[in-house]
Amino acid sequence: MVEVLVDTSHISSKSEEFFSNFDVVCATRIPTEESIRINEACRKHSVPFYSGDVFGFGGYFFVDLLDHEYAE
Repeated sequence: MVEVLVDTSHISSKSEEFFSNFDVVCATRIPTEESIRINEACRKHSVPFYSGDVFGFGGYFFVDLLDHEYAE
């Protein structure tokens, strides 16, 4: 029940408006500068953003949910 769009063209060719067309954006294996640029575009258009990468046994996962609640 979810439509998934996979775009394999180079990420740097995408405009800020490109990211406004989605309910959520997930990106992997992109340079830090691109991750920051995409997050800024997503935040501007109120689109949650997920980014991650793996380097051998280590890696990172970044999530910007714009606004969220949590309980401890």
